[in-house]
This record gives sequence, C-alpha cells and structure tokens, in this order.
Amino acid sequence: MFVSHKLAEVTDGIPKLAADYQGWHFVERQRVEPWFHLTVVRPLLSGTDTEAILVDGVATLKTFMDSFSSTYQMASIQVVTPKWINGSQDWKMEPLAELWETEDGTAVRYTTREMKHYFFPSISACTSDSFIKKLL
Repeated sequence: MFVSHKLAEVTDGIPKLAADYQGWHFVERQRVEPWFHLTVVRPLLSGTDTEAILVDGVATLKTFMDSFSSTYQMASIQVVTPKWINGSQDWKMEPLAELWETEDGTAVRYTTREMKHYFFPSISACTSDSFIKKLL
C-alpha cells in the first residue's frame, strides 16, 4: 500500500480532476518490498495521453490487469525492487518480462528483460519448479 501525509494532498492550483480522483504531491511506501510502475496510453478526443500508474504489489496488479479497459494500451510494466532483493546498493526499476507465482500464491519470481530473476519473499523456500502460475 502507498500512503501519504495530509500535507501531500493537492488542494488547489491543479487542473480539474474527475470527481472520483484526488491529487497528491508524493506518496510513501512503508513496506520494503517490490512494487510496479506501469506506463499506459489513454485515448483522448484529441489524440492520446501517456500516464504512469504506481501499483503496490502483485495482488493489485492482477486486479488491475483483469479490469484493464480495452481502450487503454499498456506501454510498459517495470518492477521496482529494494536493494535486498536486487543485490545492489539501492532500489532498482527494471522492465518486467515475466511474473510467476507459486501454486499456493506465497512466493513470486520476477524476470526482467535482461533475464535477471528476483524472488519474493525469498528464493530459499522455492525450487524452480515451484513457479507454475504465469501472471504476466
């Protein structure tokens, strides 16, 4: 889940948003686990608009993809991983090629376009045969 302090709320000086939308200057991620950055192309009367959508985890991504309007086009999905998963000194955002889940839904394998494999919550509890449900 993403959260925001009340000070992050945009209350004035923005273009009119749809009635069910709210503006935020920033959002926080309190859990140190992977999330997704989606780039979508939305059709408009006068062309198209490219938008970024931040998705907090696999369950939300599945829901989003299941209900994704056919009028939108997915331009890219990137996985954002913390350093303890990606083995670097900081968070990384990388294009996602595949997303696999264990049959019981307790673990996920993220595969980037560069064929790097990241596991959540841990690789130690899984074998390569464990990941049988392809989500993406």
